Amino acid sequence: MFNNLNSNIKKIYFIGIGGISMSALAKFAIEENYLVEGSDEKSSSLTKELENRGAKIFYEHSPQNIKEDVSLVVYSPAIGEDNPELKRARKLGIKIMNRKNFLALVANSFDFNIAISGSHGKTTTTAMLAHVFNCLDVPTTAHVGGECFDIGGNLLYSKERMLFITEACEYVDSFLALSPHYSAILNIQSDHMDYFKTEENLISSFVEFANNTSDFVFVNFDDQNCLRACEKIYKDKIVGLSVENEERDLDVEPQFVARNLLTNTDGCVEFECFCGEKRLGRFELSIFGYHNVYNAMMVVAIAYYYGLDMEKVSKAIKSFSGIKRRYEKIGFVNGAKVVHDYAHHPEEITKVIEETSLVCKGRLIVVFQPHTYSRTRDLLDEFIQSLSLADEVVMYPIYPAREKPIEGITSYALTYLLREKGVKASHFYTFEELANYLSVSASKEDVVLILGAGDIVELCEVIKGLAK
Repeated sequence: MFNNLNSNIKKIYFIGIGGISMSALAKFAIEENYLVEGSDEKSSSLTKELENRGAKIFYEHSPQNIKEDVSLVVYSPAIGEDNPELKRARKLGIKIMNRKNFLALVANSFDFNIAISGSHGKTTTTAMLAHVFNCLDVPTTAHVGGECFDIGGNLLYSKERMLFITEACEYVDSFLALSPHYSAILNIQSDHMDYFKTEENLISSFVEFANNTSDFVFVNFDDQNCLRACEKIYKDKIVGLSVENEERDLDVEPQFVARNLLTNTDGCVEFECFCGEKRLGRFELSIFGYHNVYNAMMVVAIAYYYGLDMEKVSKAIKSFSGIKRRYEKIGFVNGAKVVHDYAHHPEEITKVIEETSLVCKGRLIVVFQPHTYSRTRDLLDEFIQSLSLADEVVMYPIYPAREKPIEGITSYALTYLLREKGVKASHFYTFEELANYLSVSASKEDVVLILGAGDIVELCEVIKGLAK
């Protein structure tokens, strides 16, 4: 059991246990020999895995689920203060902790911890970094916000308390509970504005996260908001990264630079990495997309500072096969290749459409499910602009997550605005209707991009069923 948690704690109850982050923390607790219980609204592959590991899960939030033998209740940011299980725990006087503080407790139980932040790319970078350390036989525990093929899910576990790597989420300032030795800022884009309200508040939050870091902060110098953050981060902590020939307005040169980039026919990139004048090696990615150069650069820089062998790091990066729902190849529908990606922010959508267009010989059909009403409202113009880059757009209803509907903010409203711009756009309310439409409209050499962070993943299963 981890040594900074009260020794009287025997059973931990997770409210929202099926979330990607919460389920990883629950797995960690099981590995540490705690009894684990929890609740969620519905069953999933993550909850089933937890049950197979010995967790008891309730598929409703009910006060009867919280028994007097529960020692600690951990809850996710999606859980409101009026949750009946939280109320029950308070009534019983049970210790309560939110997810961010529990994650910090876990991280601080290790000799060294690394936190990866950014509006986009943090899951891939965290998983790639964990994979590299694991390949190089460094005892590593990693908490990942996605299911990584190479480490067997969203948790890599080691009994040794040597190194902890975590994804650091900015939503509701969650990452401010962390105090890592190394941290990374991949990019800072306007997101979660229902909480931050202004871009200045968002940047200030990243600055505080960086200044909570004890040793070094690895920063993408090609991102303008990262540069704005650097103005307020302690200068002796900053380690800058850049891709050669990218435009940037900066007086100080980056320590790490990627040069001589090449892209193969599958859209995977390789590059040379230099630290100052020292060539660290050539690094070849096996995952799609130019944007992953920055993720890999961050991994190389952190691994170099940690003292790892760069030749072995290069081999490990090449063997990294990616994350579920991150440009995951699903199969084919009527001859068209189907790819699913988690992209749900206009910046991510733009990148994945532009990069796919480079390798798409036919039409590029985007299927999109917006994630939350507030994000759709706040970034409406940006969504229209990014989706307009596709040859055709097929919309699915907004995934509400933690939110209630906002009048006038619907997927059909986006469909209407896209049509006004001359984009071929349609809208469906069921996965079956949508899949049947694709099976008729898509054709060989087309690429179907299924984008979104909600339950749009279920469409992939329907499409797989059509192929049988």
